[in-house]
Amino acid sequence: MMRTLLLLLALAQTQDTQAGDFVFRMPAGWVRHDRNDTTVLVSPNNTGRAVTYIMLAATPVGASADVRVAFQGAWAHVIQGSRVAQGGRVAAKHFDGGFDGVYTSASLVDRSGQRIDVATVGTVYGARFETVTYLTTDFRNDVYSAGQRTLSDFVKTLRFGATQAGGALQHDAAGFYTNLTLPRGTGKFDGVYRAVGQVDLTPVGPGGVHHIGAKYMTFFPDGRVKEGIPDRGMDGLDEDEEIRLHVTGWGTYAMDGENGKITFARASIYDQTTITWDIHEYPDRLEIHGDTYKKMESGDGVKLSGTFRRADYQTLSAGARQGITFTADGRFTDEGIFKAAFVQYRTSKGYEFDNGAPGTGTYRIKHYSLELTYDNGLSKRAVFCIDPGKAGGDVSSFWFSEYLFARVP
Repeated sequence: MMRTLLLLLALAQTQDTQAGDFVFRMPAGWVRHDRNDTTVLVSPNNTGRAVTYIMLAATPVGASADVRVAFQGAWAHVIQGSRVAQGGRVAAKHFDGGFDGVYTSASLVDRSGQRIDVATVGTVYGARFETVTYLTTDFRNDVYSAGQRTLSDFVKTLRFGATQAGGALQHDAAGFYTNLTLPRGTGKFDGVYRAVGQVDLTPVGPGGVHHIGAKYMTFFPDGRVKEGIPDRGMDGLDEDEEIRLHVTGWGTYAMDGENGKITFARASIYDQTTITWDIHEYPDRLEIHGDTYKKMESGDGVKLSGTFRRADYQTLSAGARQGITFTADGRFTDEGIFKAAFVQYRTSKGYEFDNGAPGTGTYRIKHYSLELTYDNGLSKRAVFCIDPGKAGGDVSSFWFSEYLFARVP
């Protein structure tokens, strides 16, 4: 099972950067190295034994070059001296940045038996063949989800040459709309829905290596919907602000009896394809775009007791073992649960991960949100939900920012 995309640790910054023909948003905290026609972006968490990087390279070709032929040559160079253990199928895609290209991902095994995961995108721009290659030899599971989201955002901002003009709405230098909003109506659903199924580990598109994982959809009673979950939960959420800050994945939905449709917003002037998903409502679930989603419990009024840690904490590094203790009087002692769950906050630099500073205080659970108010006055909040039918009585586990936390002895 491939685990490409594990250690990209921050979402893209708000400002563009350019390297040759490549225009993109630089991942926060990464270090850039340039040499001739190659740029390497290096992860800040490389250990020496394990490395993670993104390489941008350009090779002269004819303007009429066949992109698949050029890609096969580039891919052969990537896998030189290794064998493909899984994946490697090449597929075409129209990317959000407005260019057409091909891509693949694979797990490789080198001559020493070491596993290497790679994902490569290639396209012809002018008289050059441009490639983006992600490579990692680091397979620590505890940062997988954050890595997948970050590389996905990186690829969505990628384009070539000067910024294109156009678009009826205002947009920033990267082409992302800054004044987009969505209409409000009357929606049938309200809450976080969770599905378990096949997840593509290469966010540049389908066709890579897959694993079984979770997907989320958040529905609002005003007819709006978000693929995924809001960072800070649903209680008091300013939807319009969330849409302006990060429109990707937001849309509207409409139902006609048991059947309906989701229409996603166009995130940028380079992403002009209208995407729609079908919905079918059953008594106990929703079928959305071929996946089965069940509504999670919001946790309203729940009182927690005991110490909770990530359900997989015994197999993880020490940083992911930080938990939280709740007492019957409505107080908590936090070891760093926000860090263990990889909760991110927006800052002037883009997105940063919570530092996991410990503390004590009082807590509140309301409408899919857990809010901690520390004795020093600091308040933090993230998504909280409970499996269907498990919110009554003594709650022994809950989901916090997509991670399952269970009570420990």
